[in-house]
Amino acid sequence: MKPRLMTKYCFSICSVLVPVPVPVPVLVLVLFALFVWHALQTSASFGFNSASGNYRLEYVRIDPPSPFYNLAYMRVIDLKHSDQVFRSPVADAESLEMRAIETRDEVGVSFLRFNKVQHRFNVLIPGWEESFLNIFVSNTPYDVSADE
Repeated sequence: MKPRLMTKYCFSICSVLVPVPVPVPVLVLVLFALFVWHALQTSASFGFNSASGNYRLEYVRIDPPSPFYNLAYMRVIDLKHSDQVFRSPVADAESLEMRAIETRDEVGVSFLRFNKVQHRFNVLIPGWEESFLNIFVSNTPYDVSADE
């Protein structure tokens, strides 16, 4: 008996069901791409402007329907150049406590800082672990300074 490499799925075109064989790896890839797209387009759970008013910090939770249900990232928007949006690496949602901090060089929260000059994040979360999702979510370089 040969293993099945194809799974049949149907989609609707003008109310007509058409069976389309879709290879399982392609289906998984499409679903993952939709998950990443959803994670990047999701509205912030909440956000606030920095003390200087130059940056907006947003907490973006990666909600179900995902197997990565307890993850979030911080989005930093330069309000003087609104096309500049910086996304942090993903972290455990509870570790992104949003108490604002702003200095001359940095803006951020307790365990995640954004360097305004170098455009880099500094991850200070104790026990933070790298995730393969950072390849897709984070668009900004980052350093990890948390104690292991």
